[in-house]
Amino acid sequence: MKIKTDKLFYLLNTLNIAYSSKTVQSILKNISIKAQEDKLVLQVSNGTLSQECSLLKDFECLEEGEICANFELLYKLIQNLKDKEITLVYDEETKPNLVVKHKRNMYKIPTTDYENFPKLPSFSRGEEVEQIMFETSDFQKMLFNLESVLDKSLTESKPVLDNIFIYPDNENRLKFVATNGVALSSVYLTGNIKKKVSVNGTLVRAIKRLKINAKITPKIKLFSNSHQTALVWKNQAIQVAMFCVKTTEQGPNKEQVDKLGKNMDAKIYLTIPDVGEFLEKIKRVTAISDKSILIFQMNEGELIMSNYEQNAREKINFNMENNSKLENTFRLAMDSKILTNLLKTTNNTIKFRIQNKAGSVSTPVSIEEPTNIDVEKMLTPILVR
Repeated sequence: MKIKTDKLFYLLNTLNIAYSSKTVQSILKNISIKAQEDKLVLQVSNGTLSQECSLLKDFECLEEGEICANFELLYKLIQNLKDKEITLVYDEETKPNLVVKHKRNMYKIPTTDYENFPKLPSFSRGEEVEQIMFETSDFQKMLFNLESVLDKSLTESKPVLDNIFIYPDNENRLKFVATNGVALSSVYLTGNIKKKVSVNGTLVRAIKRLKINAKITPKIKLFSNSHQTALVWKNQAIQVAMFCVKTTEQGPNKEQVDKLGKNMDAKIYLTIPDVGEFLEKIKRVTAISDKSILIFQMNEGELIMSNYEQNAREKINFNMENNSKLENTFRLAMDSKILTNLLKTTNNTIKFRIQNKAGSVSTPVSIEEPTNIDVEKMLTPILVR
C-alpha cells in the first residue's frame, strides 16, 4: 500500500485519543490495519473507548490484506517521516514485521495476528437503538457549554455523574444535561429521541480534543443502545467512528431539572453587566486565600464579594430587577473554581436568579445568559458559618 505520511499521520493522530499504553491487555498496544481497494481502515481500543478511522481516498492499495502492528512505534516513525510517500508491506518475505519503505530506506514494525485484535462494537439490526443527527457546529456548542461541569477531577469519585444525559424535551427538541453534584449545565438542541440517553464523559472529552472542522464535516451522528454509545462523522476524505461503553443509565431526574433555571420561582434577580470584569475581581479576591470559597453579601444596596478569610473584598457592579423581593441583606457562598469555570463560557452579561436568602443551600442559584436562551447553568451555594 502506498500513502503519503501526512495522510497516515493525520489518521494516527486522530486514533491516538483512544489509544492507551497503560492497558493491561497487550493486544491493545497495537493498531489494526486493513487495506481494501476502496478504503484503508485503522482501529484502536483501550478497552473502554474504541475508535475506527477510514481513509476514503489519497492512497493506493497494491494488495488487500490486514495486520496488527505496534501503535507507538508506527506513530513515532510516521511522525518523523514528514511529507514523504511511503509503502507499507506485509507479506511472506517481511513476516513477522510490517515494513515501511521510503526510497531505499526500510523500517520494521513488529506485528501480531489481525484475528487477535478485538472487534469493534456494532449496532445489530432489530435491537432498540436511538439515533440523533446533529449539525457539527451545534454539537460543538453543546460541548463548549457543558465541559466546564464535566470536569474529571470533580466526577472521578462519582462515576454516575461522569456523563452527559440527553432527555427528550418536546417535539423535535432535546435537553443535554451535565452535573458534577455541585454545578449543573444544560443546553437545548434540535433532535428527537424516545427516551433518555447517556453519553460517557470519556467519549465527550475525546470528541472535544479532536476539534472537528464544522465546514468540512457538517454533520455528526449519535447512536445509543443499552450498553454503548457511538459518535460517527464523515467527510470526503475520512470516516470516523468512536464507541464507548456505557457506565450508567441513571442520572438527574428530568422533572427536578426542569424546575430549576428559568422555571425557578426566585426571590432575587441580579444582573452582572460585565463578566470579564467580574472574573478579574474573583481572581484578585481569591489570590490571597487558601480556600476556594467566595462570599457574596448584600448590605444597604451594595454587593460585596470577599474570600473565606475576609482579608480581601471587592464591590461588585450589578443591577437588580424590580421584581426582586429583598429584605435588607442576604449572604451567599460559592465555590470560586466552579463558578469561574461556569462563567468562562458565558457572554458579557449574566443574571443570577436566587431562590432563597441568608445562605440557604437547599436550591441552586441559576446563572443565565440573556443573549443565549438555549443554555442554563446552576450552582449550589456553600453553607458557611
